[in-house]
Amino acid sequence: MNHAADQQSARASWYRYGVLFPGFVVLAISVAMLLGWVYQPEVFRRFNLTFGETKPNSALGFVFLSISLLLLDSPHRPLRILSRAAAVSAALLGAMTGFEFLTGINLGIDHRFLAVFAGGTGELDPPRMSAVSALNLTMLGLAIPWIDKSWGRYSPTAVFTWATAALSFLALTGYAYDPGSLQPLQVFSRVSLSVSVIFLLLCMAIMFARPERGAGAIVLRRDLGGEAARRLLPAAIFIPFTASLVIFKMYQAGTYGSALMIFLFVVAPVVIFVPLVLFSASLLSRMEKVRRQSEDELRVSTQRFSSVVASAMDAIITLDESL
Repeated sequence: MNHAADQQSARASWYRYGVLFPGFVVLAISVAMLLGWVYQPEVFRRFNLTFGETKPNSALGFVFLSISLLLLDSPHRPLRILSRAAAVSAALLGAMTGFEFLTGINLGIDHRFLAVFAGGTGELDPPRMSAVSALNLTMLGLAIPWIDKSWGRYSPTAVFTWATAALSFLALTGYAYDPGSLQPLQVFSRVSLSVSVIFLLLCMAIMFARPERGAGAIVLRRDLGGEAARRLLPAAIFIPFTASLVIFKMYQAGTYGSALMIFLFVVAPVVIFVPLVLFSASLLSRMEKVRRQSEDELRVSTQRFSSVVASAMDAIITLDESL
């Protein structure tokens, strides 16, 4: 009973911080972006100049996806239906934009949507989202309604989520190293930093929405593998990214020569990951030692109880309080 209650409490905690929190964050940012496109305040223009434009149809797709995640497991059936409808709307929005890229036909999605809210505020000429953003919207819009489906051993939601995360991380990396580096690639043109971060937040929320399956099950598992994953994954993602970014910026600034930069690229991962691996191995060894001690204590206790029962002259009756 206590173990089941602990598992339920842990799942609720992960759902609250892994699904609801990023869902509300994405919803707030997306609504703010849509209002920014309508009213064009100065802070909105400065934000776009600094971090790149979040296109209005991208923001609308994020609104759909965040609403879909927030209502995904609602106890009320109409809200669950609304969740699926919002996800499909995001997928259709991405698919229509992809159709514009493939055919060259302008469907005027942004203009039609903003005209409803802009009213008499003036003429608006919003740009189209990038091709990779359209693809990501389509994939995540399909991933949510299929979150409980599987193709044999494979989950379509996992495939779409990992593909979106990979493309978003690539765009984020290109933006961090050199904002103009991905612009020659047509599919990544006009991808903003904020859009890449929002897609990664949505991917994380979808993963935690079903923590009993896929990558979420590995990370949240309460065993040695889960403990190792929780400790190693953040380091495996952020440490090489940060170290290589610092080295690259040093090279761009011309502070040091190319030979030293290559040396640092080779040495930095070794210097970072060797202590990390040793620390993790030591931690797992300590956990394994504690587990073995617990098993030994349980074995001794069981043997002692069996001896008492076997040598007792009186009857021993046990009662189950749950019945």
